[in-house]
Amino acid sequence: MCNLQVQAYETIYPEMHPLLGLQLYTLGNLQVEAGGGGRNQGLVNLKRALAILKVSHGSDKSAMVEGLVSLIKHYTKDSSLVDHK
Repeated sequence: MCNLQVQAYETIYPEMHPLLGLQLYTLGNLQVEAGGGGRNQGLVNLKRALAILKVSHGSDKSAMVEGLVSLIKHYTKDSSLVDHK
C-alpha cells in the first residue's frame, strides 16, 4: 500500500516535495525492517528520502534529518541488512 502511495505522490507532486520525502522514509523503513529482497530497495528509498528532506526540512539541523541519517547509518552498518549478490 505504501508503495502505491509513493507512486501516486510521484505523479502528483514535484520530485522534491516534502510529502514524497516522508512517504519514501516510511516505505524505506518498512522495506528494510521486513527483510528479504526489499532491503536494498529500502536503503535506496531512505537515501532518496534524505535528499528530499534535507531540502524541505533543513540540512543537518532538523531532528527529522538527523534521525534519518542515524537510521541509514544503522542499517548500513548491519551487514545482514544488505543483500549480497
